[in-house]
Amino acid sequence: MRFQHNVEQQPRSMTTVGREMRGVVNSEDQNGTVVLGRNLPASGFRPGTWLVAMGVVMTYGFYKLGQGNKEQKELAREKMWSRIHLIPLLQAEEDRDLVRRHLADQAREKELLGENFKVYNSDRYVRPTYAVTPANTTK
Repeated sequence: MRFQHNVEQQPRSMTTVGREMRGVVNSEDQNGTVVLGRNLPASGFRPGTWLVAMGVVMTYGFYKLGQGNKEQKELAREKMWSRIHLIPLLQAEEDRDLVRRHLADQAREKELLGENFKVYNSDRYVRPTYAVTPANTTK
């Protein structure tokens, strides 16, 4: 049996146990019976809209990530080539320093001993295998 009630006496919204029921629609059918129904609009965006929006945001993020990776790769390549182009300059500077040290060493040897001795039984130049270290080192 359906609930019989007068429409004018039914409040537009009812409070039940601390929860307010909004959007309750009371309508009367042909027999005068009150039909309780809820006709609420969906809150927020539809799921498809959220899916498309998140897809667009993620696509843009991956695009920017790819651009940043390309830029980092180009900077690393540029750094590598700049170092490659500096190698001959640094090698020439080291060679000049070695020649200067070698000539100074020979002059010092000639001053102390009177002549230059061949340490290696060869006329070929042998690069020195020792390094001059400073007298006082800081730690």
